[in-house]
Amino acid sequence: MLRTAVPVLSAATLLLTGATSARADGQARLQCPEVSNEPAYTVTGTPYFLQDNSRTVSTYLYPNQSISWRGVRPLTFIWEIGDVPVEEAAAVLAAARLKLDPTISDSYTWIGDSTVTENNTSSTAYVARLGQMGWKITAVKSWVAAPCTPRTTTFVVKAPHRAGLAVGREPVCPEPIGTAPCGAACTIRPC
Repeated sequence: MLRTAVPVLSAATLLLTGATSARADGQARLQCPEVSNEPAYTVTGTPYFLQDNSRTVSTYLYPNQSISWRGVRPLTFIWEIGDVPVEEAAAVLAAARLKLDPTISDSYTWIGDSTVTENNTSSTAYVARLGQMGWKITAVKSWVAAPCTPRTTTFVVKAPHRAGLAVGREPVCPEPIGTAPCGAACTIRPC
């Protein structure tokens, strides 16, 4: 009769296996202590126009036309993070507050009584939008992954800050009169 030996796993064997993998991980950390370091964020920023998406305030301006808006209702500007995880976006904002502007936040509500005027002195029409000049923040996250592998990834976050109102300009393209979806009165459209 043929007998096959079956290994018997005991609690001691399982503990030994776990201890071995934990010891290997600890050795990797000893060989490369940078793995335990917090990630570093390097941020740069450029001005970026944000608008209140819940209540868009805009108008078409032809050459030599002007518009005035009296801002008496609150306008709320919210960060735009795209597919960036919220935790990462919050870390980017924290780094941007230190380096770029201490008033950067994920949300800002403008409350006040102000008049904003826009004059189209150009030779082309555009859409004037009421909003604020926020920040387009580009952050490079750097960290060391086991075993001693430097990694980087880039995030882009658009965020408001405590500031007054501004007017943004969006270019438009001409259309023949009467062919626009809004009828004969609308002769231009956003590009």
